[in-house]
Amino acid sequence: MKYIIEGQVFFRPEDGTFWMEEKEDEKVILPPIVARLMTLLLDRQGDILTRDEIMDFVWTVHGLEPSGNSLNQYISGIRRNFQNFGFGDDVIKTIPRIGFIFNAELSVVKESDPAIAPKIDVPAPNSMESSKKKRGYFLLVLLTAVMAGTPFMIKKGVNILNDRQLETIPVIIGEINQCDVQTVKMANSSRDPKIMPIAKKLFNDNNIRCKNREKAFLFIQSSIFYNKPGRAFVSLCGEKNNTLTSCKNYSFNNWSE
Repeated sequence: MKYIIEGQVFFRPEDGTFWMEEKEDEKVILPPIVARLMTLLLDRQGDILTRDEIMDFVWTVHGLEPSGNSLNQYISGIRRNFQNFGFGDDVIKTIPRIGFIFNAELSVVKESDPAIAPKIDVPAPNSMESSKKKRGYFLLVLLTAVMAGTPFMIKKGVNILNDRQLETIPVIIGEINQCDVQTVKMANSSRDPKIMPIAKKLFNDNNIRCKNREKAFLFIQSSIFYNKPGRAFVSLCGEKNNTLTSCKNYSFNNWSE
């Protein structure tokens, strides 16, 4: 898959490649963090992205510590790349004290590239609001960095977003407050014997409870296992026809036992 901006600049999220049509031999390779940021901006063109939304998607769900200063630097770097291709500095507009928006007046076309397996998925518009509790979208925060919005489904261990797939292996760790709690097999926390007591304390401290046997998807940052503050996420979802629906999300950025 690739994005075409104003019919002349190309960006491929899978490997972070950024180039002009007539200068393909002068490609710029963006680092993974910048590629995720660029992908989010393009996919949400015209939407105001809050700083918290961006840092959640670019850093937090990848198990990285978010940085406001780094975000500013990366935004400036992307602007410079566009300027090198003849664009003005209004490609990405800053919304003071709120966030950023990719210029809605520019032409952005997304094209599929069947020769390349996709590696970066982006949430649907307006699906990444940063609050402790939001209904109508699903945030599955796992060490494998799976994130999506309303059109996201989990079916037979495969996450499906906009016809793209990224396989995960949920692991049931037990029942807490009538919730069937799952994490992911690749996450170190899923194998840690401390996870159940820590998870119970997280649920109880924050009065997280399920109705009608909802499924709960859990991510606990590894620092919490060593008695240090860290990030924790819980998403409670109903299920219909083997598809997760009506999810409510809880986000804790500095939680400790």
